Amino acid sequence: MRSVVKKDILRVLRQSLKAVSDRDVARLSAISNETIHDASIYQDEDSLTIAILMYSIAKVFARCIEKGRTCPLIEDQISLAMEMLEADDINGYRSAVKEVLSRISALDTRLRMYVQEVIDQAKMKKAGKLHEHGISVARTAELLGLSQWEVQQYIGKVAFDGKAAVRARKRLSYARGLFK
Repeated sequence: MRSVVKKDILRVLRQSLKAVSDRDVARLSAISNETIHDASIYQDEDSLTIAILMYSIAKVFARCIEKGRTCPLIEDQISLAMEMLEADDINGYRSAVKEVLSRISALDTRLRMYVQEVIDQAKMKKAGKLHEHGISVARTAELLGLSQWEVQQYIGKVAFDGKAAVRARKRLSYARGLFK
């Protein structure tokens, strides 16, 4: 794992630990959105996994709070993931992250299906963001374990902001300028 990715994941875990303790769903959602930067630049599994984990936690906590249910106790596993990562125990870190997802799904048997749905939705949302940041459909699909068809179908349905189109026009204009 790259040191810059590790540093960012540790920052995300620290912030998420506080947000989970405070049951701050809005902050969890914001943290999830922040994780796209490393995922789009480094295109590594750990950055994508933490982004999906944060998105899943935010969605599940929102659902629990909305329905008046007890949110899963995951603070100890988030702390363990931080400790493992700080000690450069990548396998221990990944196991702790898996355990967080297991605890979320163990809350309710119906929640397991919801968690899987959330993870699938997170993958699609992140696929759109990765593609918006200039990552090819093929590479996005490969990174997220999706088919290119699924990614293309999602991208075709989502209206992105005008920034991506402006960046694309600028790149095209620059490329054309090279051949004048």
